[in-house]
Amino acid sequence: MGRGNQFSSHPGNIRFYAVIDDFVDAYYSAPTKFAKSRVVQQAFKNLSKTARFLRKDSNTKNFYLISDTDARQVGYAFSHDQLRHFSL
Repeated sequence: MGRGNQFSSHPGNIRFYAVIDDFVDAYYSAPTKFAKSRVVQQAFKNLSKTARFLRKDSNTKNFYLISDTDARQVGYAFSHDQLRHFSL
């Protein structure tokens, strides 16, 4: 999930935000931080069935697979700032 149109128009990122959109109501209606983290876990589990999470190496310009721990940062995608850039 890089920044800019080059990344936002990538089919994988479009699918990513479509899945996030499926969980956004549950996330914002969750009453506690623990409940919100469970929603994020569900979204991650749903995504990781068919998705890979990649990061671009700034030196080599190659992409590499990131760990599940790093990929769990999908919770950041639930911020209003991130979601408003994608119209689904």
